[in-house]
Amino acid sequence: MKRSLLLFIFITGFLAFSYGIDTIPGKIVFYRPHNFRGAGITYKIFVNNQKVSYLPDQSLFEYECSTGEYVITVNRLSKSRQNLMVVPGKTHYLRFNRRYSIPKFESTDSIYANLEIINGKYRVLNEPWSRSKRTLGINMIAGGGFEIHPMFISSNGDTSSISFGGGIGFQVKYGYEIDKFIEFSMEYNHQTENLSYPVADANIKFVKNTVSVTPLFILGRYNTRFKIGGGMDFCVKPKLIIRTSGINGGVDDDWLYKNSTGAHLSASMESTVKKWLSLNLGFKIYKIKYDFDTSKKYFTYDKGLNHPDGSGLDVNIGLHFHF
Repeated sequence: MKRSLLLFIFITGFLAFSYGIDTIPGKIVFYRPHNFRGAGITYKIFVNNQKVSYLPDQSLFEYECSTGEYVITVNRLSKSRQNLMVVPGKTHYLRFNRRYSIPKFESTDSIYANLEIINGKYRVLNEPWSRSKRTLGINMIAGGGFEIHPMFISSNGDTSSISFGGGIGFQVKYGYEIDKFIEFSMEYNHQTENLSYPVADANIKFVKNTVSVTPLFILGRYNTRFKIGGGMDFCVKPKLIIRTSGINGGVDDDWLYKNSTGAHLSASMESTVKKWLSLNLGFKIYKIKYDFDTSKKYFTYDKGLNHPDGSGLDVNIGLHFHF
């Protein structure tokens, strides 16, 4: 009887111990080192065909799970498939790699992984992370106007024109995120539109300074976000600079136009490289008209130059700093 009792206690204890080991969870650490190439792309982690997290550039995600075999893929791509046997109480490290343009995870040892994670200053996705609400952007602008005005015709019939829309210049933008879906932005644009073709000993250019106010809707949560909205434009002291005295019958003069108000629609894509830095690519289509005000010497009866249409389409690209 005593032996039977001892045997029962031994078997019960062994089973309890075995069950306790099997119920100890394991952990998988998915991490993605920084790589400038493709930094704006956010991938999805799938475990047993279930999405468990996103994985932006230079980030890691800790996934606790029970023991057993798991099938891991990136974006559900079959070529990224990897089988992993999770051992009780062990942390498995999977390093993101994009070899031969196929995104996938590769198993790595804990020593190498921890050194890389410590030195890489990774963003832990399991922890709350809030994007800075304020943005300061510096962009280059290039665009074209919808209405053109012929100014010169060469001897072979080529026409050199000027437009009151578009131009090349720069943009300084300030944005404030009211919440994760709405941003209020203000921007200052300085643009110069030159003749479509250069003319010897003569130049005409249109210079404008515009302040824009835009409420934006934000789509996307992680590295890549899209911002779409519309607002008002306020153009201050637009000026047509005429320097044609070098040719027969030419003049030098500055034509000033009245301050004008217009409207626009804009869309942009923001790709985060660092928590404080992102790349920006944007488009803006706008409608605005100008009215001639005064000049230093001359004026024109040309209706197109007295009341030009400054509507156009601009593209801007640059860096945005989050603070």
